[in-house]
Amino acid sequence: MGEIDLRTRLSLISETRQLFGLNAARRLWSELGLPPPPDKNGHHPHISAVTSFLQVATEAHQLSEISLKELYGRYLIWTEQAGSAVIISHIAFGKYLMRSGLVSVRKSNGSTLYGGIRWKVHQQ
Repeated sequence: MGEIDLRTRLSLISETRQLFGLNAARRLWSELGLPPPPDKNGHHPHISAVTSFLQVATEAHQLSEISLKELYGRYLIWTEQAGSAVIISHIAFGKYLMRSGLVSVRKSNGSTLYGGIRWKVHQQ
């Protein structure tokens, strides 16, 4: 089964809520990889983890780009090494990258690249 577009996801969530209630709709929301809604102060609970990862692992570089697949893979390793329980789907991760101000480009092969960043070189 291919990628489900946003309109279809939201329709599924709406139908689930009507048929099975709010808790089932919330569970489906998470399973579909949609980011959690903001808290009362307007903050997204997982964006700070993604922002921290970007600050630790990447730096601005106008001519560089990193794929979503590579960013997400390293994010999962980083969360494991940091002992963080903030593991989100790659779809939500991509949405948080966009909210953090990164610009994405979709390639003809379907991959997504984020421009203007590169991996930090850790000197020993």
